[in-house]
Amino acid sequence: MKRVFLGFVLLAGLVSISSGADADTNRWQSVVLWSNQTLSASLMYMPEASLANEDYMFVEFDNHTDKTLDVMQAWLGLPGTRTDRQTQKSVFMSDMTGGVIYNGKLPPGKTKAVQHGVFECGLANLGLPPKQGFHVELQAKADLRLTDGTTFSTKADGEKFSFDWRYPNVDEIESMKIHLKELVANPKYDFGYSYRLLSLIRVSEVADALSLDELLSTLGTRQNSVDGRDSIVSEIARRFSNSPRVVAYYEKEFKNADSPAWDDCLISNIWNPEFIEPFIERYEQGKDVLTLGVLAMHRTDWSGNPQYVARLSAALLKRQPILNRDVSELSNDELCAWSTAVGDLSMVADTNFLKGLEISLDDKRVIPDCIPKYSQQGRLPWTPRVCDRALGAILMIVDGDSWSAFKKAGIKGWRTKEEDYAAHDKVIADLKTRLKIKS
Repeated sequence: MKRVFLGFVLLAGLVSISSGADADTNRWQSVVLWSNQTLSASLMYMPEASLANEDYMFVEFDNHTDKTLDVMQAWLGLPGTRTDRQTQKSVFMSDMTGGVIYNGKLPPGKTKAVQHGVFECGLANLGLPPKQGFHVELQAKADLRLTDGTTFSTKADGEKFSFDWRYPNVDEIESMKIHLKELVANPKYDFGYSYRLLSLIRVSEVADALSLDELLSTLGTRQNSVDGRDSIVSEIARRFSNSPRVVAYYEKEFKNADSPAWDDCLISNIWNPEFIEPFIERYEQGKDVLTLGVLAMHRTDWSGNPQYVARLSAALLKRQPILNRDVSELSNDELCAWSTAVGDLSMVADTNFLKGLEISLDDKRVIPDCIPKYSQQGRLPWTPRVCDRALGAILMIVDGDSWSAFKKAGIKGWRTKEEDYAAHDKVIADLKTRLKIKS
């Protein structure tokens, strides 16, 4: 099962179109993105809108020629600020929303782009404002490229415009409830659908209208964030996580090794102690790497059970045999595998690993960069030492987290490599004193 994550800025979108501007000047205002004899573009927006207004903004193209234009890609970005109308506090938004808004054939005349993803993403980003609402100031930056290489774009600093984002009224709240129920009952594998679902279900006053039956009835047909599964599961977790029906649903789903239900416990954080046994069995069977991470998130539910800890430790050593070796005898190349294994070790909460880790607290070797050059995996600003990785694992085992000891030592904020190593050395010394470890 491949998990798809839904980010708040859409990088690509599916687009459907309809001819005709249908822009009521009393409802929408416009800002010209560019204008020429071939192709003009305007951004239409409501000067005052709420989360109930799904059509609060769109782009309209006007093909002035008598030929259909072949659009390779049209892109829009909307950076700006959001200001609380009462407090006047402003928040910079790198992009309220943005991404590809159009591609394909563009017929002569005016075409309204109904973007499936970009503006719905804006709804999710703006969300429910405080009662006094927001004032939103944006700079529309856009460009369009034809397949023949011709390009059109806004000026470099974009086109400025603003609108008020108000709290929905009582009638609008009721319409949002109806719309949310329709979305929940009719799943689609579509970015626009998932963003709109997310924007509504995050409003508790609206989402509370959904029953458990409505939430569970379509869960089995959903795969991931693109069809709104994460939003549905998060709402179930918020209101019904301890329901026997929910537990029974997941226990049934866990019998399928490829069910997206396994991911729900990590991505949407739905959990019940009844899930411990199936997750431990999954880890013992050598299934996906996320299983141990889910258990670690809920370690207080099982770490006091010696049988659970012993089973996880045995499975860990089977998957990571390098942990059976003396770290001091590992080559630099082998330290990468050891570092990864120690990350897993820190999550199983087994005090039997402490003695081996304590020996490594005096090992100052720097672990080589283990992440491939072009990997998208996050990198630390500098590579840790063997003692740093051992320290983190010990703190996880004895304290349940790896940063309380740093906070207690007064260490916080950004550090250079030298300062970071010195900070770890101080915490290592404090830990040795606390655990009576001899150097």
